[in-house]
Amino acid sequence: MANSLGILCFALAGATALLILFEEISGRVRLFSLRNMFLFGFIIFQLLSGGFALSVAQMDRFVLSDTSQLGITYVVAVSAFLGVFLLCYRWKSPVVRLTSLIPAARENPGFGKAYATAIVCTVLAIGLNVVPIPYVGILTGYMAVGLAAVAAGIAGWLWAPRLFNPVVALMVIPIVGLNWVLMSEGYGRRDELTVLAATGWGMFYSHFRYVSMKRYLLPVVAFAVAAGALMGMVTSVRGETRDKPAVAKAVIVLTQGDPFGIVNDVISGQGAAQISMWIIQGYPETFEYRPFRTLKYFVEFPIPREIYPDKPLSLGQDVVTQASVRNVKRVGADGKSGLNVGPGIVGQSWADGGFLFVVFYAVLFGLLIRAFDELVHREQDKLLATLPAAAALGQVIGIPRGGVATMTFVFIFTTITTYLVVLAIGWILRFPHSSGPDPVSEERHDGESDAELWEPEDRNWAALTE
Repeated sequence: MANSLGILCFALAGATALLILFEEISGRVRLFSLRNMFLFGFIIFQLLSGGFALSVAQMDRFVLSDTSQLGITYVVAVSAFLGVFLLCYRWKSPVVRLTSLIPAARENPGFGKAYATAIVCTVLAIGLNVVPIPYVGILTGYMAVGLAAVAAGIAGWLWAPRLFNPVVALMVIPIVGLNWVLMSEGYGRRDELTVLAATGWGMFYSHFRYVSMKRYLLPVVAFAVAAGALMGMVTSVRGETRDKPAVAKAVIVLTQGDPFGIVNDVISGQGAAQISMWIIQGYPETFEYRPFRTLKYFVEFPIPREIYPDKPLSLGQDVVTQASVRNVKRVGADGKSGLNVGPGIVGQSWADGGFLFVVFYAVLFGLLIRAFDELVHREQDKLLATLPAAAALGQVIGIPRGGVATMTFVFIFTTITTYLVVLAIGWILRFPHSSGPDPVSEERHDGESDAELWEPEDRNWAALTE
């Protein structure tokens, strides 16, 4: 039974991947969208991870007593979350309609001003990273990540239409590299991933979305493989690079890293599904539900423990104690040190109140992700409107792993503050307003005119929202 359920999880992962491709081909949802980034994380941390735990191998920690029964409940819960999330994403809710009230960034800089913006964002990211600010330093750190991502996104935006121009490559690659190295200094893998994903995001929206999939599939896959290999190298030497300066860490990664170091994390999903099943097993029989715990922690998360000493621990920290995990460092009074696992978004939802809360959070995230995607879609040819949405892509991918409140807060805060900062930069540099395709894209279509390829309204997207 457990093996069959594992195969079903793998099948769901494949079906979700095919859905992403089908809706890109049909024009319903862009390949590079926040929805698909979330689904990418869901495939890894809940579907592949579930298949691995049920049919391949389990961790020694978080022991499951009845894999078959837990597997049935888990597959039902994960299927319900996925289905409700997709349905709510399609719904043009009042929340989505409210996005039309948010001012749109209509400025479109040319190559020179766009490149200057990338440099300014990089300098600001370095400044926010180097100069700690008491009490709000953690928030300015998130802003640094967002600005680094925008700088890398601009580099990708400028590079994609001129992919084989060596001069442009020599201008933009250092921007991406510098911001990636910056994120390796005191930041986690999600922020390094954000910089790489934002580069791809910029390349897609400036150029690849205008051409057929058969023309952009190879370069996109090549970029994804290269980014994955780099993250694998980072993963394989995490122990050796801990507490190292950024440049020293980069040297170790590039000289000693294993490009396949991330494969096990991807296939097993870092055990997130197994921890989700353990939570289903223990709540409420052994541990009481704590309704809306995730929403409460979302509000409490940014409050420093110096101000709020009784600030609760996250679920990922609590379950380590609840499961009596041995030979690991426990969380201290500061709430920072010690093992913090990813309980999976299904497990996190279940701990709040069982199946009902699984559905509740699926609705919530379906509406939330759609609202942010709507902001990108309505001005997707505008650099300043499109790139801030990529400010926390690593967090969006990571939300299904668990730590839902933390990552969701970081995603929302980073995206909004980055959008405001980039708008201010645009105002200072006096970017021109534009009602058509951006001036950076003159050569992107291999001689085809913008008038033939660009439309103010995407008919397929309109059909989706009806």
